[in-house]
Amino acid sequence: MSELHWFKPYDKVLDESKAPLYRWFTGGLTNISYNCIDRHVEAGHGENIAVYYESAYTKRSRTITYSDL
Repeated sequence: MSELHWFKPYDKVLDESKAPLYRWFTGGLTNISYNCIDRHVEAGHGENIAVYYESAYTKRSRTITYSDL
C-alpha cells in the first residue's frame, strides 16, 4: 500500500461478494494523476525528467519534467 498515495485507505483488496462482478480496493480513494505527477513535484523532484521523447522520423528529442506536466 505504501507504493501509492491513498487519500483514504482501502478496506479490502478484492471484493468477491458479487461475483463475477469483482471490485478491487473497495472503500479506498486514490488519484492516479496525483500518484504519477503531483506527488513527485511536492516531494521536490519537479525538475526531474518525467518523459523523454525522441522521434526517429523528425530527428527531434525533448525532455519534459514533472513540473512541466
